[in-house]
Amino acid sequence: MHKTNIKGKSSEVLFELMCVNMGFHCCKPIFDFMRYDYITDFGEGFKKVQIKSFYLDEKIGEYRCDLRRNNKKRGSKVRYLDGDFDILAACVSPNKWLVIPWDSIKEKTEIRLSDRRVHDGTAKLITFQI
Repeated sequence: MHKTNIKGKSSEVLFELMCVNMGFHCCKPIFDFMRYDYITDFGEGFKKVQIKSFYLDEKIGEYRCDLRRNNKKRGSKVRYLDGDFDILAACVSPNKWLVIPWDSIKEKTEIRLSDRRVHDGTAKLITFQI
């Protein structure tokens, strides 16, 4: 299994753990071809959630999160489209998650921890006990 696949699957398990610890319900679709990873009820109705994780870009010394998906037919990355998911949940560390509504990031292909959306109230940083 490729290193990024392992990190992605690990992030999904950590997301499930966060949901359980915080009393949220989450459901994983049976099929992997959906453009979202979970259906989650955060107390405001069901939302489609896409899981991503931050990585350290050693060239610039900053944490980044790629907001594109793999296009298996072309072997490239492509943008998500309106309706693919409602919320991005990005793993910063095993017990810290950045949760951002789709509308705040739909024009972006990546976010960085220094991005103003991380600090302007649009995104929520969630910390929980493991």
